[in-house]
Amino acid sequence: MRVKNGFTLIETLIVLAILAIFVAFGVSMILQYKRLSLAAARVSEINAVSNLVTDYIRHDSNLKDAINSDTLSTYLDNDLKPALESRIVESGYSDIIVKGTPDGTITGSELNLATVNVLLEDTKSGKEEDVYVVIFTK
Repeated sequence: MRVKNGFTLIETLIVLAILAIFVAFGVSMILQYKRLSLAAARVSEINAVSNLVTDYIRHDSNLKDAINSDTLSTYLDNDLKPALESRIVESGYSDIIVKGTPDGTITGSELNLATVNVLLEDTKSGKEEDVYVVIFTK
């Protein structure tokens, strides 16, 4: 009688098929994780730019002067958009742009309360985000 040493061809093929299934599952999980992490990074970047825009608008003394002198729309068209775009690029977020012209409204003649709306667009993902900033000046 002959003693069996090792595996038969069928047993080896079954083991290889099981390993191939595990590898295919692992690769699909890695690809899905990569897509999700890229999407999360894009959301994080647009949130960072949104915070940058908000901080810039709130601390812009020229904007506060424009609110007080009722030249808000002129300032938003000619000065604010180029300033925001250059700040965004300087900060390393060249894939996010200011879409259209920032919009602003002044509420109340005595309050000098203004709302500035800036639309940001992520050119890689195509997502847009509205940034609303309320400014109060004396």
